[in-house]
Amino acid sequence: NLGERSTLMINGSFPESVKEPLEEQVKKAITTVYYDQSIKTDHLSTLDFSVDLSATKFKLSDKSLTGSLILEGPQKEFMIIAKSVRKLAGSDKKGSSIAALKAVKTIEYIRFAEGREITQDNAEGYQMTAAVKYEGKTAKALQTILFGENYSYVFFLVIKQDGQERIKDFETIV
Repeated sequence: NLGERSTLMINGSFPESVKEPLEEQVKKAITTVYYDQSIKTDHLSTLDFSVDLSATKFKLSDKSLTGSLILEGPQKEFMIIAKSVRKLAGSDKKGSSIAALKAVKTIEYIRFAEGREITQDNAEGYQMTAAVKYEGKTAKALQTILFGENYSYVFFLVIKQDGQERIKDFETIV
């Protein structure tokens, strides 16, 4: 029993060219899965990066998203750290960062506030803030993207306008 506020999604996919040998095997695998609440998952075990939260008020969230780390702040704000395999144009860091923020479906982009190019752990990146609408209210989005040759790391947080302490935590984590 997952509870009313939980969702478990199981996917099975394969190329059409191998449908014949795999379809029944994948279907059987999916239909025989069971959920055991007593098993505790390690959200950090599948990531190729680490994060030190000791100097912040964020903690590891119970929620998870494949390939991402979800952190929860003291006012129930969420910070998402994800590795993106989508090619982001490192040559136009500001433009790529704004486009990535506009692509977030849970917010409405209002306007760019400020941004700057950064270097973190030998990776070039762009850190920006923007005014957004979130859950019908004006808020501030903070986003940092570290650009790699074949991937990017994206750090994303939406806070209330008065969240100076969360901004410091965000910068500490990044």
